[in-house]
Amino acid sequence: MEKTRLSVDMDTEEHQYLKKCCAKLGVSVKTFVVKAVVEAVEAQEDEWLFAQIEDEPGENFVFIERDGKINEI
Repeated sequence: MEKTRLSVDMDTEEHQYLKKCCAKLGVSVKTFVVKAVVEAVEAQEDEWLFAQIEDEPGENFVFIERDGKINEI
């Protein structure tokens, strides 16, 4: 799988807190951040999609699953 880098600036205190929380959970910061970002994007996509359906009933909308599966509703 091809990879790309994402860089985010954080306050030192926030970064230390993140590292401590991840250590308590037994996960790497990378694993935690990637999972959190993907979950947040999916939630935002769902929110947008349902708003579109309410605003434009009868229209077909397409959304893409993380595994690439395409769904039309």
